[in-house]
Amino acid sequence: AIAGIFIREIAEGSVCSRDGRLAIGDQIIEVNDQSLNGFSNVQALYLLQNTSASVRLKVRRYIDGVKYEKIKEMISLESSQAIEEKVDLQNQLNLNDQLHQKWMKSLGNNYEILIVDLYKPDNGNLGITLEGTIDVENGEEVGAHHYIRTLLSDGIVERQGTLKSGDELLEINNQILYGKNHIHVIEILKRIKHQIKLVCARRKLQPESDETSPKLSSKRSRSISFGKTTEIVVKAKSLGTLDSTNGSFLRITKTRSLEVISNLALWSTSILNIELIKTENGLGFSVLDYQDPSNPSFSPVIVIRALVPGGVAQLDGRIVPGDRLVAV
Repeated sequence: AIAGIFIREIAEGSVCSRDGRLAIGDQIIEVNDQSLNGFSNVQALYLLQNTSASVRLKVRRYIDGVKYEKIKEMISLESSQAIEEKVDLQNQLNLNDQLHQKWMKSLGNNYEILIVDLYKPDNGNLGITLEGTIDVENGEEVGAHHYIRTLLSDGIVERQGTLKSGDELLEINNQILYGKNHIHVIEILKRIKHQIKLVCARRKLQPESDETSPKLSSKRSRSISFGKTTEIVVKAKSLGTLDSTNGSFLRITKTRSLEVISNLALWSTSILNIELIKTENGLGFSVLDYQDPSNPSFSPVIVIRALVPGGVAQLDGRIVPGDRLVAV
């Protein structure tokens, strides 16, 4: 049996027609370096409709033979399948309209809502690094934001071409990321495979005199400064968002970092247990997810990135940047 995405028709006067290199019956293998393996016709159509202005296609062309005749027969079959595909595509567009309206209502007109469809293979990853801020209202952390920091070269998101650094992740496959804590978001992103619908927000450029949206005016954001980092870093933020305990007493288990060689971190096997009293300003350090570049299939580990001067951790003196958190 022959399966795949084939060109059924080329519209007269279209860009494709004027270019002249594609032909009816060509099988589309990749769009902007993204494989169409496993895509339905509807999903492929939607991907093509939502590419950037420049589109790179990889196609396979059969010339004569049994497969060529089967393809001719297949693309000559009208129209019940084509009608079903149009209905499915319209359903996809309706869903996107609903997502767009939902998030516009939530965030306001200062944001552009971006919806992208991706395919993530079993052994793949999205190819993005994340950073974030935490909204603080009346001294309480009320929500986290997760932004794309970098798009890794030749990654799935970079090849798709819509998203860019600074875009905020809102939801993925109907699972809300907006406001969720860091660990929850990372686990979702690692777990989801194959067909992915990712919804993001991009803040529109505003004149400096414009006021902040009333919804956010009562909040302030605590951001994490990353400095120069490598592409293996996923995200850093205050440990306050990772603390699931209700009290102010916190027990931390960690390993002491021995050395860093060519961005590969090595830790000793000995465990040091530390007890800290959490104040209203948190524990006084930021963390990041470290992904061993030599073992990309391994789960990231949480590492101390920096200590806040005068904070609980620095005053205690036992925690240093580079230490790995094992348990909280």
